[in-house]
Amino acid sequence: MSKGKLIVVSWLLFIVLTLMVMFGLLKEIDLYFISNVPEFEGVLLYVLVILSFIANIYTVFSIVILIFLYNHFKRKSVKWSLALFLSIVFVSIATFIVKNITAIPRPYNIENAYPLTVESYSYPSGHVSRFTVIWYYLSKKFKHAKLFMMFLLILVASSRILLLQHYLSDVLGGFLLGLAISLSTEIILEHRKYSVKY
Repeated sequence: MSKGKLIVVSWLLFIVLTLMVMFGLLKEIDLYFISNVPEFEGVLLYVLVILSFIANIYTVFSIVILIFLYNHFKRKSVKWSLALFLSIVFVSIATFIVKNITAIPRPYNIENAYPLTVESYSYPSGHVSRFTVIWYYLSKKFKHAKLFMMFLLILVASSRILLLQHYLSDVLGGFLLGLAISLSTEIILEHRKYSVKY
C-alpha cells in the first residue's frame, strides 16, 4: 500500500473509531476489558508505571529534543529528526483537541486506580499517540530495531489499560492518530521539497 493510501486509511479509521466512541458503540467492549484487569503490585506494578513514564509528554519531548540536538551538533541530517519533532508537536495538539471534543471520562473505577491518575479526558491516549510517532520514525531510521520498537509500543499501550488509565478504544485511537499524524507530516515535508531522509 502506498504512503498516500495509508494516510487516507489511517485517518478514515481514526474518524470512524472516534465517532463510534462518541456514540457509545464501543462502551460494552471497553467496560468488559477494563473490568477484567487484575490488580497489580510489587515489581510488576513498577514495570507498568515505568512503561507509562517513558511515553509521557515530558519524557517524549526530552528524548526528541535530544535526538534533534545530537543530529544538529554532529552535523548529521536533521530532516528526519525535524519530522519527528513536528509530528510529536502536532500529535500532542491533536490529542488535546480530540480529548476535549469527545470529552470521554476515564475508566469508571479510576478513583480506585493507581496514583499516576491525571485529570483529563480519556480518548484518545496521549501516551500511545506520542509513542506511536516515536515507533514510526525510529523503526524507519533503525530498521534492525523495528520489532523491538513494535514490542515496546504494545507494552506501552497495554500498560495504559492495565493501570486503569485508559480503555481499549483509547489506545487504538491513540495508535491511529499517531500513525496518521506521522505519515501526514512526512508527506507534507516531502511535498515542500524537504524530503525526510533516513
